[in-house]
Formats: sequence, C-alpha cells, structure tokens
Amino acid sequence: MEKQLRRTMFHPGIAELVGEISSLVRMIESPEELRTTLEEHIDDVDRIRQDIINDQTAGDGVLRTVGDTLASKLFQGRTRREYVMITKCDTCATDKRRQRAATSKTKVPVPAADYLYEHEFNSALQEGRVPKGLNPERFSLGCPNCGSTVNVTSTSNMIFPETDQPVFAIAQRVKSAGRYCEKLVDTICYDLLDTDLRTARSITDKYAFAIIMNHPNGMRDEERRRMFRRQFGLTVGDGNFGDALCYAMRDFLTASFGGAVGRVQDSIRDPKRRVSPRGMVEEYKMLQFNFGLQGRTQDDFVVEGQIKTSQTYQREQDRKSAISHEAYVEVENQLRQEMFMRVPRARVAYEILMRLFASERQV
Repeated sequence: MEKQLRRTMFHPGIAELVGEISSLVRMIESPEELRTTLEEHIDDVDRIRQDIINDQTAGDGVLRTVGDTLASKLFQGRTRREYVMITKCDTCATDKRRQRAATSKTKVPVPAADYLYEHEFNSALQEGRVPKGLNPERFSLGCPNCGSTVNVTSTSNMIFPETDQPVFAIAQRVKSAGRYCEKLVDTICYDLLDTDLRTARSITDKYAFAIIMNHPNGMRDEERRRMFRRQFGLTVGDGNFGDALCYAMRDFLTASFGGAVGRVQDSIRDPKRRVSPRGMVEEYKMLQFNFGLQGRTQDDFVVEGQIKTSQTYQREQDRKSAISHEAYVEVENQLRQEMFMRVPRARVAYEILMRLFASERQV
C-alpha cells in the first residue's frame, strides 16, 4: 500500500504515516484504544499538515503541467480558462421547497495564462477574500436563494478552445480532503470489510483530469470524422460515434505519450449502470486510466485520466440524473455509514485522517 501512496503523494513521510495507521488498525481491535493510541502516536500535527499542503501544491503543479501539455496537443489556436465551483447551501438543503436548488454550479473566467491552485483557493476562503485571479464581480459564496454562505464541494480548472473542435474541454481537479480520506480508509481497511460490498480502492485519482469530447455538437458524424482525422491524423471507428470518438482519443494519447498511459478501465464496453431518482436505469460511459508525464517510470507520480463525451459531462452536472455527482455522493455516504457500523475502527481512522487532511473549508 505504501508504494501506491508514494505515487499519489510526494512526501514519503505522509505515506509512512498512513502505513502506520493501517498497521495499528489491524493490531488494535478496540475503537477506543485505537483512537487513544493514534492520538498519542501522531504528535506533530502542524508539521504533517504543512507536508500535506506542500504535497498538494506540488501535485497541483504536476496537474497543471499535464493540462498545459495536453492542451498544446489537443487544441488548435487560442484557448480560454474557467474555474468551475459546485456549491451547496445547507440552509436550502433542509428546506423541502428549496432542496432542488441547494446545489448550484458557478463558472468564473480565469485569465488564459493563469491556473488556480487548490491550496491558494482554500486559503482565500478561510481568510474571507476572493482568490487571486478570479473576478470579484463573478465570484460569490452567497446562496442566490436565501443569501446564506454556501459550502464549496467541488472545484475544477477548465480549458476550452475558442473555436469548435473535436475536444470540447479539458477539466482538471484535486479531490476534496473528505473524499480522499474516505478512499484512504477503504484502502487501509478493505480486508476487514465485506468483500461483496467494498474491495480495495484505487487512490490514484487524488489528482485527475478529464478530456471531454465534443459530442453531440450538431454536425453530421461524417463531418466530425473528417475534422478529427485532419487534426489528429487518426480515423474514428464505426458504431456509436460518441464511443468511437473516445476510443480514437485514447489511441491518440497512446501514440503521443506511449507508456505514460496505463491501466485503462473501459466503462464504454462495460458501462456502469445506475438508477435515476425516477427509477430509470442510466449508463455511465467513459474510459479511465493512469497517466504519468512523458519519461517517468511506472513507480513515479501518476494522476488519473478520463475520456468522456460532453453529453456524459453534462449529465454528471444534472442533479436529476442517476450519474450526477450529487447522486453518486449520496450513495457513497450511505455505504460509508454502513461500513462504519460494521467496522468501528474504520470510523476512527477516518476521523483521525480528516483532522490531518481537511482544512477549515467544508468538504
């Protein structure tokens, strides 16, 4: 496990710390004794938090480099940037009349040469100021319905081409502390859990990007095939055009970056099935893979990559859809509470990790 942690965190001390927590979880069965032992063992919290901040900044820097490298190969001409925030108002969430409007999406333009680092954004929120690079007139943490301060639950840096092209956008994001700690707990405790409900989890998606293909866009399939071939020199295959477009982009990445693309999980061939709030079955299609900078070995730092259509991306933002991020988090939280009931030691590990990884920003 420590080797996997080292590939997602730059600082070896943090990987060692999580490894030690894992060992203690297995050694100590009593949740009360485990909590006491961990609190005594982790005595330099300020240093650990600073290491985490340094690693987050370094990881965000790698993610920016990956995004800029991809943009130079996937887009022609000028590009523009946006910082996208998903926010939730707890006040509206408890009001049945406003529950549907409790979660909202805000797009804030960012200067083309800028990239908003996650730690800088968090620091600005804690200090009550507008993050550097964002237009104050377009940035607000007030709920448009009731005026209460909202919680930022998800953020991403987006790069768009100025003209119509095969790739709609590149999205880059750092997983929130809460979601990451949940996955760390799964990794630490997976062999203590029911194998039919939860198995060992990949944690390489702490830093992730998505290549969002421009489909549908109103053009005939044949026209789009010619556009892709002109820009990337590859032919889009037959069958469902959106699926074929994602496979063609995978082939382009493999041809361009070679061994940097690995461990591809094909959820197009075997779609993930989810049930919508209205009981309708929806399929979630994308390609998911590990990605390292060119020239790095498989033991070095990696990020998660995804390829999906703009249609899938829009459905992820639609709270009524079964594949929406909101619906996914709701199901995950339900499973998490079931897991904490079965394995109380997992709750202790989660709470200790959250004290270390989470800032004052709610996640």
